[in-house]
Amino acid sequence: MTYGCQIWTLTKQLCHKLQTAQRAMERKMLNIKLKDRIPTTEIRKKAQVIDVVQYIQKQTWRWAGHITREKDKRWAKRCTEWQPRALILLADLGRTVPRPAAIGEGLEPKTEMSQQIGGRMSHRRIFS
Repeated sequence: MTYGCQIWTLTKQLCHKLQTAQRAMERKMLNIKLKDRIPTTEIRKKAQVIDVVQYIQKQTWRWAGHITREKDKRWAKRCTEWQPRALILLADLGRTVPRPAAIGEGLEPKTEMSQQIGGRMSHRRIFS
């Protein structure tokens, strides 16, 4: 379930899915059904396992420490310390990199009638 978890980006959605899967596995291990309505804390005590999200966070920090202690320039260390050449050159000149313009930024929006939906006219914005 946690193979390669050291480099995962943990989002709230992923954490929720992992915790849900872990609770299902714990119930299966102890042969407990949802109908039994036993609290998760009690099931966790009986199963004697640690929370999957805490385990992943611990593994991530262990991996980060391992990478920072590497002496040679291995692939993983080069990838984590990589910077694009343009950023390096601009940093040497003492300039900051400008923020790229958002799509359609600075353009006048025009509306164009599209199709009639349910007796109402819908409009869509077009940038020229």
